[in-house]
Amino acid sequence: MGKKRILVIDGSGGEVFASGHDGPVLEQRFETRAGTAPEHFDQWLQTHPTHGQFIVIADLADERFALEHIPRAGLGDARAMTRRRLQQHFPDTAFTVAVPLGRQAGQPRLDALLLAALTRPAMLEPWLRALTDAGKVITRVLTPALLFDQWQRPASRKRDTFLLINITRTGMRQTLFVDGRLRFSRLAPPRAATLRECMAAYANELAQTHAYLTAQHWIGHGASALTLKLLADTADHATLVALANAIEGAELDFLPLDGWARPRHADPLTGHSDARPFMLRQAFKCPPAVDYTPPALKARRKQTQVRAALPWIVGASYAGLLLAIGAEWLTLQKLQQEDARIQSAAVATRQELDRLQQADTALAVPTTDAAAWVETISALEGRSVTPALVMHLVSQIMEAVPAWRLERLRWALQPASPDSGESSHRASSLPPSVAIELETSGGNPHIADTGADVRHALELAAERHPGLVFTIGEGRLSARAPDNRLAMAGDDGNSRANAPHRRLSLHLPLPAPGQTTEGDDE
Repeated sequence: MGKKRILVIDGSGGEVFASGHDGPVLEQRFETRAGTAPEHFDQWLQTHPTHGQFIVIADLADERFALEHIPRAGLGDARAMTRRRLQQHFPDTAFTVAVPLGRQAGQPRLDALLLAALTRPAMLEPWLRALTDAGKVITRVLTPALLFDQWQRPASRKRDTFLLINITRTGMRQTLFVDGRLRFSRLAPPRAATLRECMAAYANELAQTHAYLTAQHWIGHGASALTLKLLADTADHATLVALANAIEGAELDFLPLDGWARPRHADPLTGHSDARPFMLRQAFKCPPAVDYTPPALKARRKQTQVRAALPWIVGASYAGLLLAIGAEWLTLQKLQQEDARIQSAAVATRQELDRLQQADTALAVPTTDAAAWVETISALEGRSVTPALVMHLVSQIMEAVPAWRLERLRWALQPASPDSGESSHRASSLPPSVAIELETSGGNPHIADTGADVRHALELAAERHPGLVFTIGEGRLSARAPDNRLAMAGDDGNSRANAPHRRLSLHLPLPAPGQTTEGDDE
């Protein structure tokens, strides 16, 4: 979208200004000849498609004002009351505005509003229609009165009452400020070809304005109640001082035009005091918040602003999405690094465990069938029998006979097989079990209570694990406990001397799938 332009509409036609380094620059002027100026403006817009935004300044005499007071209320109710008051005062125009003036003096529950309207919308509609048809955005519709009110905002704390006078090619504008805020504005058209020749007509218009303001009680009676402030160049002071004679005893104060607001060339109607560059600079630099834009144009402006901001919104959303993806990627990288570290630690732990198992002959892993050994451990865990349970049984037996030393330990899954211990007429099959085989050495073969210690350990194991079947030695001591009782093979329960090397075989029944083994060692 291109840079902003200003379209100034007055009684003689229209002018288009652009913002330059040295102030506003006139781009094109459209003179009113039989009502053809808006058509020429429309044609000019077609040849300048990059000019996307326009501020419209209506420098017209058809501006009316009314002072109103409404009760203090919420935002929605206040807006509704303001719309009703505007409709009551100005029913024939959509170019209306309400300027808030703050609380009413002496009435804290009332808010003062200055209602204003451009009462001849036909002067503006052709120009605005040309802008909308060309797809341009009308950002604001302003008047010199609103621009001067915005300019006086910093000085409004002084709460001065004065009449601001400025000269343009459209005439002399008189703007009343009461307590530092806008209250009234009136334009007096020029009656001659030069500024000096117009002074008599301007003085007469000023006297009429003073009489009107006094009758409306907007200023006090008497000349001392009114101060005149003229926005003029020093070169025109001698000519404009005649305005002070229109009101007897009125105070006259000249406000200088800054260098950037002074016109480049003198004009016969304005001299060096044309205030239009000043107003244009104010519109470019600090436009007022309130304006005369009709509701339909405001809705169009909002839609255009949303469309213009949509790429930025999408871009910001896309950038936020990329940042979120980047953050997630960094988190994933950290998790992958942590996972690699954990896996490395697990490999190191397994290597250390293998080294310890290889160094400890009592827990040596069968080297001839390592794959089957690992498969057995996985199958046992799947049937709720952990290697820790097997080691617990072995440790119970080894703790019973401290003199024994475990030489070798192995276990394997054993499928169901016929129970040879039952009588022939009650043949049945033993459930699947874990076959555990221990090889021990050491101990004194002459100590008779070794067998009793082993028997006691096996009784405890049979109580914890019903159905335990085991065999000790070379068939000299065997027992089976289908009902948690031990039956010893040998002479009347007394243990015979064991060989220095012994083999102990146990069969631990497996639970059915879905069950867990009983016992207090998890």
